[in-house]
Amino acid sequence: MSSLVLIDNDILIKTACYGLQDDLLAEARSGSHQVIRLGVSEFVIRRYFKKNKNLVSPERAARQADTLIASIEGVEPTDQELKFAAELEEAALRAGLPFDTGESQLAAVLVYRHACLLLTGDKRAIAAAHAICQDLAIGAAFDGKFACLEQAIQFLGGKVGLVEIANRICSEPQADRALTCCCSCSSEDKDEKVIAEGLTSYVEHLRRASGALLVQQLPVSTVVS
Repeated sequence: MSSLVLIDNDILIKTACYGLQDDLLAEARSGSHQVIRLGVSEFVIRRYFKKNKNLVSPERAARQADTLIASIEGVEPTDQELKFAAELEEAALRAGLPFDTGESQLAAVLVYRHACLLLTGDKRAIAAAHAICQDLAIGAAFDGKFACLEQAIQFLGGKVGLVEIANRICSEPQADRALTCCCSCSSEDKDEKVIAEGLTSYVEHLRRASGALLVQQLPVSTVVS
């Protein structure tokens, strides 16, 4: 089985915002997994932090993002992968679904390099990928190969503790509204059970919209999604 794990820009950004870069890398690389990103992601992420004015500590998050980017190999899609990515985008366009260039290229790399997982923060893209699979009859190539941000938080919470994760998320409440809601950031008291239920609710809602695409359990985690 392939040990390749792909990570998109949104996961890298949120991980840096919450100071979870070391935790993510340590767990993602356990079991000899190789973590990669698109080469262009470093420019997209640095531009994000330069433009975003809503973060509490954008400079700190940017520094953490630089550390994360430097720790993960950037790859360039091959011509064959770019052609397939274009086919995915065309299918999404026909269906009126959101599927941007970054997600399509990662999906193409997922297929052609037989990666075990694509970790993405774009829930709309995961749902769109499901519809695209039906259109192009390629479901088997994607089934069980996608994981969302909330699953990543569940998985890290099983290692670090959900309350600790929630405190980090609440330190940057504007970084992701869904996670801020799940972590009860408006309340001083954090209930691990409530946090877990909130995350599970988002995951299961996405699972209903994405067929068999979402992984049942992350390959490097003992946390049930």
